[in-house]
Amino acid sequence: MALLLLATPALSEEPQGHRDLAYAEPKNERRTLDVYAPKEGRNHPIVFWIHGGGWQRGDKTEVQVKPQAFVDRDFVIISTNYRFVPSVSIKEMAGDITKSIRWVHDHAQEYGGDPSTIFVMGHFAGAQLAALVCTDDRHLRVEKLSLSIIKGCVPVDGDTYDVPMQIATVEQKRKDAYRFKFGDEGSQKDLSPVMHVAKDKSIPPFLILHVADHPETTAQSERLANALQQAGISAKAHPAKGKDHGTINEVEPPEKAASSVRPNREPVIMQKRLIRVSKYLSKYLRHAPQELGLTLQPGGWVAVDELLVAADKNGFPISYDELVDCVETNDKQRFAFDETGDRIRANQGHSVEVDLQLEEREPPEFLYHGTVELFLPSILKEGLIRGKRHHVHLSKDVETARKVGSRRGKPVVLQVDARRMHRDGHKFLLSANGVWLTDTVPPGYLKKT
Repeated sequence: MALLLLATPALSEEPQGHRDLAYAEPKNERRTLDVYAPKEGRNHPIVFWIHGGGWQRGDKTEVQVKPQAFVDRDFVIISTNYRFVPSVSIKEMAGDITKSIRWVHDHAQEYGGDPSTIFVMGHFAGAQLAALVCTDDRHLRVEKLSLSIIKGCVPVDGDTYDVPMQIATVEQKRKDAYRFKFGDEGSQKDLSPVMHVAKDKSIPPFLILHVADHPETTAQSERLANALQQAGISAKAHPAKGKDHGTINEVEPPEKAASSVRPNREPVIMQKRLIRVSKYLSKYLRHAPQELGLTLQPGGWVAVDELLVAADKNGFPISYDELVDCVETNDKQRFAFDETGDRIRANQGHSVEVDLQLEEREPPEFLYHGTVELFLPSILKEGLIRGKRHHVHLSKDVETARKVGSRRGKPVVLQVDARRMHRDGHKFLLSANGVWLTDTVPPGYLKKT
């Protein structure tokens, strides 16, 4: 977002806001919008903003300082709500979006806006919805509008411009989550913006922003840009360097924005923030859920909405986007959403009583455990014991075990004769993130590598 605002003048007084305007009857909170407009002038171009949230959560109020930034450039900005899965389908969400655009078209002049100059923008789920209504003209036609009123589309870090392509590239749990939201293959294609790109439809120009080093949103952005370009439509996929899924959606003051797009600038502050969030989640999803007023459900699950509300009340607010980042970008895959995206859990490492509902598995011939020299004598004498945790954690390869051991100093890796342990009656479980779990490893099954 900073790229769009590099030329923004210093932010002035807070823009005039008109909130909770119903765009459909009967009035429903999920079918309302907010309008922010310059106090003077007419025929201002309009930015129509669609929030993200995985098609299951989010709110029109999550706009940070976008209203002020755009109003300072003489735009009217609209931020819209829409209904969620599973209450409605994604196709019905697109209907909500176009019904909201219809309201904007009809009322634009009341707020100094130009009804024929609308730019549709959105982040993540909002990016998919923005791209869909700007390519599949059937949605606007239901509202007796045409794509000609849309003068540009700016999807921000979306991963579902080609839904079947995305499903084909991710692990099984995420495949199931996408299928839950997008339906069967026919529905997946129908909800994919790339499938609706064609010449002579008045499809507007596209600027497709994505995190530079995120392989999924990069591939999806380039796929959409290529499809548009082949149809003769102006389109550019722009990689945002030094940004992540959360910070690409933030607006910064001009002097800060200019520095944020320098090549190879590491997003150090955001990395530190995600580390703090990860540690916070580890504490309350593994060890002390009761301190937040949470109860772990069977499988270790907690409702996402309950977690976010509890964290906020505890003085450590976490956004949904930060939660997604912690689940999707953590190299150890410590956390997971269920297939609906409504619940989250720690994959292993609990000290509180919880049934993770993991099935017993036959282990490979050898597994590995990383430690340091200080603990080696007691381990070789007593074996590996679980301590306060429910299980001993074992790695599938030497390199992973070495990384685990290096957290405490110079690592030492122990080889576990796992297949022999299993034959001798020891049970093994495999967590969702690939960590092998067992109750104890007697010293006779251990060997220093």
